Amino acid sequence: MKTQKEQNLVFLQFIATILFLITVLISLYLTYELLNNRQNQKKSNELSHISRIIATISIILFFYISIETYKISKQQQRNDLYLQRNEVIISILTLISGIIALYNSTQKINNPLLNIENPDI
Repeated sequence: MKTQKEQNLVFLQFIATILFLITVLISLYLTYELLNNRQNQKKSNELSHISRIIATISIILFFYISIETYKISKQQQRNDLYLQRNEVIISILTLISGIIALYNSTQKINNPLLNIENPDI
């Protein structure tokens, strides 16, 4: 039986997933506009930036959920502690990449001449 805290984390995960789906819908819209040559560059940059902000918020929520789940597993001395620790590490790396993507998007909004939305790595 799940505790109240675990139920709250599941609800928070539902909210984070909805936010992530919103970013997917924005991305689909931007792709549709690009394919139909109806793309307004300034509007696209702004929508992309909004999408990156929402994605970063979603990543932060998933990071928080991973940390809290790890704490619960540690407190209850579960066997999946190793897996939960890996989830926290993955969340940290995802958060770093989300912050970098948001930074690039912010730079593109501030200087439209830059083309660094999706840098080559």
